[in-house]
Amino acid sequence: MAQHHPVLHARRCGHRERFSKLNTDYKNEQLENVRFFAWLQPVLNAFNALTVALALYYGGVLRESSAIQIGALVAFLMQVQDFLPPLRNILEKYQTF
Repeated sequence: MAQHHPVLHARRCGHRERFSKLNTDYKNEQLENVRFFAWLQPVLNAFNALTVALALYYGGVLRESSAIQIGALVAFLMQVQDFLPPLRNILEKYQTF
């Protein structure tokens, strides 16, 4: 039959309390990261939409005055679209750590 050792029982309780505190701290940290990322995604989407809308508007104004070619405007819009995916990728990596 197994014997009960008070010292081992005290250590086990101490470890359980320590683990519980670490677990709660980790959970809170992860929830904070999720909240931050949930806030950041709509901001990036709005930034992307605003950038494209402003580029189209200003590009149209410049095109009407023959200050820019259509190809340059299309190239700029493609560059704007290529700017955000790496930024999102970096932010996803940040969320992991």
